[in-house]
Amino acid sequence: SIKATNLRLAALASTPTAPVAPKIYMNLALALLLSTSVAIGAALAADYLDRTLRSSEQVEQWLNLPVLTTVPRVAGKRMPAALLGQAGQDGGERAVAKSGMPFTEAFSMLRTSLLLSAPGNDLRVVLVASAAPAEGKTTVAAGLALALAQQLQEDNRVLLVDSDLRRPTVHNVFGLPNRVGLSTVLEGQSKLSETILPSGGAANLLVLPAGPSPR
Repeated sequence: SIKATNLRLAALASTPTAPVAPKIYMNLALALLLSTSVAIGAALAADYLDRTLRSSEQVEQWLNLPVLTTVPRVAGKRMPAALLGQAGQDGGERAVAKSGMPFTEAFSMLRTSLLLSAPGNDLRVVLVASAAPAEGKTTVAAGLALALAQQLQEDNRVLLVDSDLRRPTVHNVFGLPNRVGLSTVLEGQSKLSETILPSGGAANLLVLPAGPSPR
């Protein structure tokens, strides 16, 4: 009672040379496109969330404060030589200053901006401070003091006071001793006239070191 089926051979089966799945090249292309899109999105999100001030225009826009100047970054070991080279020292220090003209020119611009910010007034005291350590207070204070001392006449003086009693560094810039200073004057252990030292960087620039850190 079994009936014969109507079967015929349509084609011979061939041996496959590649897997049907996964499609490697298509997957790589999709992965590249997806990763590029995610990277661009992450970069745009990081830039949108970043509140770092990176230009003088942003400082004036967000803080509503005038920008006097910008000082280029100088490596810690070269900073004293660049500052003293600004005052015309001989040897390698002058070479460093000559090669770093934007660094020395920044303090000339800062001096001019400060003097022009108070026309008609006798600008006598300038405080250099920052919100966090290692932000360049010593560099700015020393550079500004040298720039002001160069412009003054011989009968005028500039006094640079290092009031950082925890981490004093001004004496290192000018190569001065720190055995006595502001701390010993405040404690009554030394007289102010005996504690103020010539800087060696400019004829009319004097330095009052911070002195030993009080315990």
